[in-house]
Amino acid sequence: MSPPPPPQAEARLAMMELANMISVPMALTAVIRLGVPSAVWAGGANAPLSAAELLPEGHPDPSVLERLLRLLASRGVFTEHAPGSAARRFALTAVGRTLVPGPSGASYADYVLQHHQDALVAAWPRLHEAVLDPAGPEPFARASGGVPAYAYYGKDREANEVMLRAMTGVSEPFMEALLDGYAGGFDGVATLVDVGGSSGACLEMIMRRVGTIREGINFDLPQVVAAAPPIAGTYNHAMHMLPSFNLFVCYLLRYDAMLSDPILSPFVRDWVITLSGRQVRTLVDTG
Repeated sequence: MSPPPPPQAEARLAMMELANMISVPMALTAVIRLGVPSAVWAGGANAPLSAAELLPEGHPDPSVLERLLRLLASRGVFTEHAPGSAARRFALTAVGRTLVPGPSGASYADYVLQHHQDALVAAWPRLHEAVLDPAGPEPFARASGGVPAYAYYGKDREANEVMLRAMTGVSEPFMEALLDGYAGGFDGVATLVDVGGSSGACLEMIMRRVGTIREGINFDLPQVVAAAPPIAGTYNHAMHMLPSFNLFVCYLLRYDAMLSDPILSPFVRDWVITLSGRQVRTLVDTG
């Protein structure tokens, strides 16, 4: 039996792993852009496929994709079949299946892509500048010529659409689970406001399951609701929260209950009570 490696050797290996951690999300982003998860899943077959089978016929070097798949297999995204053989094949794990679109078309794939857009990735090397100059711009703004993140999403339509799909993909499974276990939670609610509701997908899911809710109001930033799809029975209202907050709270008082992002929820409740003395019924934090 060989002796265990000395502590310093383990420490060096651990640091090498930390230094190379960026390879994991970048490999994940690559296989999503290549359409690998859906190709492997193939409508539920999830049959193990080789890199050559996942690429167009005649691809000059499938080993490049194979190395990405092996890396992600080590992180539990794929299972590797016949490791060490000339024909390694890969299937999705339960983790990997979150990247496959469900019946509504949503998945976690857009969440991965949104987190690794070029503009966001460029902000990470500027973290130390935010420490040295905490009164200065956020790292994203430092990397994007002074444009803050939300302003960037307001100007870049493609990035904003990816953000909306990402939020929908993350929210839908959690909302389904919440509705399955939240029986009676919407009793007496005829009008419902979602503060920071993004595309309105959560409102749509609730109203589909709770027939007594007649009207849904989706509040979010102008650039967000501009890209939100039309949903029967719901209305999108654009508002810059801080400059228009008194008006927003007065509008909110017309309705029975609200959903809210966990960051916004206490802030919204406190303002409503301050302005009107009325306690808002907050059903659940949706973030």
